[in-house]
Amino acid sequence: MKAILEFNLPEEHAEHIRAVHAMDAWAALYSIRDAIRSHRKNVHSNPEYIIEQISGIGLDAESLLGE
Repeated sequence: MKAILEFNLPEEHAEHIRAVHAMDAWAALYSIRDAIRSHRKNVHSNPEYIIEQISGIGLDAESLLGE
């Protein structure tokens, strides 16, 4: 079975970039979940650090997605 995505470029450039980098976005979500899980396990962890960590992951993902 095959699935073929088709985009009309340049009109659908943003959609194309999002499709190309979907695995990177998924990896970012996984990293965020992992950071939150780690924070919850360690009661002495710094909340500011986790916020900065999650913000960085989000910014990296946004840059890949052209945001």
